[in-house]
Amino acid sequence: MKKFFWLCGLGIGATLGACSESSTQFASAPVAKLPVQSDLQNSGSPEGVAYTQEPQATATSATSASPEAPEISVPPAASSMAELSLAVVLPAPELRLGSRTLQAKALLDGVEEANIRWSVTAPAGKAAGTINAQGLYQSPASGAESYKIQIHASWLDDESVQASAFLLLVPSDQVFVNCAQTSSNFPIIAEVYSLPTNTQRLPNFSQIAGSKATTVCMERYDVTTRAWTSGFPGVPNLFEWFALRTQANLKVAVSGNYRFRLNSDDGAKLFIDNQLVIDNDGQHPPRVLDGAVNLTAGNHTVVLEYFQGPRTQIALELFWIPANAPNGASYVYVPREVFQAAK
Repeated sequence: MKKFFWLCGLGIGATLGACSESSTQFASAPVAKLPVQSDLQNSGSPEGVAYTQEPQATATSATSASPEAPEISVPPAASSMAELSLAVVLPAPELRLGSRTLQAKALLDGVEEANIRWSVTAPAGKAAGTINAQGLYQSPASGAESYKIQIHASWLDDESVQASAFLLLVPSDQVFVNCAQTSSNFPIIAEVYSLPTNTQRLPNFSQIAGSKATTVCMERYDVTTRAWTSGFPGVPNLFEWFALRTQANLKVAVSGNYRFRLNSDDGAKLFIDNQLVIDNDGQHPPRVLDGAVNLTAGNHTVVLEYFQGPRTQIALELFWIPANAPNGASYVYVPREVFQAAK
């Protein structure tokens, strides 16, 4: 008998079935694949996990001619775990109504993925806007109230892999939005301070830190002369006797002489790289002053300070004629695109 098993062992590489004394058959259970799970309520980066589970392979023993032939068992195969994480990334958490656009991106395991089905949903009775196959979202043409929409992404190779992010739509004429930090849509940050009644000029901001009321963000300096009745987000009763210290990074394309125009009601001062360019301080109705500064191509720090006296109306507008503008060019708003989020 022992000689037989020794000979059988020598021939097992050529043919396993030649040893009829003790033959063994193996059966493997089918692999079960579980779908990816996604948390569509998460506006950040939800995690989806896909994995396969291979049950332990079992061995069934055929009839054995000898008790010396033991039953053979196979150790379980290692489980195959594959993690897939899809995230929707938006350049800003808020966007104005009025057909404004925003580019959404989908990241699959941290890498931008183009093979995506995009969709957008809105609360009942609200317009959702549109999003194209490349993830370019456009807000509805009009609307008087803020509301959230949800931008969804599904991976076309496996549509169970999904993610979504929320976007707050705000009215096109809303001056300020709540923010913790700036974004590409609202690159100007503004610290808001309450002031004593009958303040006549801009305060020394380093001395009034304890009177800070809130922090807001702006798209650009385009607050046309208007009645100020709505107040700031989160501080609805601050209609008068307040000050703003705003800051942003300004990126200019070419070196040269840049002309600026500042309209404010009440007082305001414009600083670029700590240099005072326009001084329009004091209590006064809407008033326009001009200034100019030579800038090198690249980034520059803009600080615009403003205060509002008694409640009547407000205005804060900043225009420019850049160095590369054609002769005879008119002043235009300093566009949002040249402002970058302040660090």
